[in-house]
Amino acid sequence: MQRGFDQVIHDVALQNLPVVFCVDRAGIVGEDGPTHHGVFDLPLFLSVPNFVVASASGLNQLSDLLYTASISNRPFVVRYPRGGNQEDYFQKEFSILEIGKALVLNETPKAKVAIFFHGEIGFPLLESLEKLDIKEQVLLYDFVYAKPLDLKLISEVAKKVSTIITLEESMLQGGFGQAVSSVLQSLNYKGKKVNLGIEDRFVTFGDKESLLKTQNLSISQIEELIIKELKQV
Repeated sequence: MQRGFDQVIHDVALQNLPVVFCVDRAGIVGEDGPTHHGVFDLPLFLSVPNFVVASASGLNQLSDLLYTASISNRPFVVRYPRGGNQEDYFQKEFSILEIGKALVLNETPKAKVAIFFHGEIGFPLLESLEKLDIKEQVLLYDFVYAKPLDLKLISEVAKKVSTIITLEESMLQGGFGQAVSSVLQSLNYKGKKVNLGIEDRFVTFGDKESLLKTQNLSISQIEELIIKELKQV
């Protein structure tokens, strides 16, 4: 996909054609190494007009995204990671995932911190909030779509919390977190913004868990950050 980026712009985006791109190996893919980590395509696609850009946080969601993309009549990117669990996801009835709509995974009126994630990286945090007994203090949202963003939800959440954390297995430069930060800036958000993702360097070889730790993106590290932020607000 990186090598075909010029064709994506010229042959699809400019003509606004209803082509669906299924992009596998989204995020860090472990032993495949620096040439195969899917960390550059998200910023690339976010820069192209007319595109819808989505990432699946699970296999059930992937099937719904593929169905949504197939009937959208728009240029559409569906990103998904390598591997994952083996849900029997093609045996269910497909659902339309409203384009540009984030999913609410945890809602509470007492929240001090909100977490926006794109892709599978943030989904395990739903269980973490229960385990750490902080479910009443944290809002958790699955931003299925990095483009278009759910501007209404961002605006509503910005009025509620003092800290917003974004998570992505992608380059921070030009990625999902920066797009959210741009929206928050336009809203004159006075709270704290924390963007977690891949820093401006190549990710090397290694098992996925170890590589996530080098980027401060392991679940335990994210949990520690949430606890730290809750203590400061």
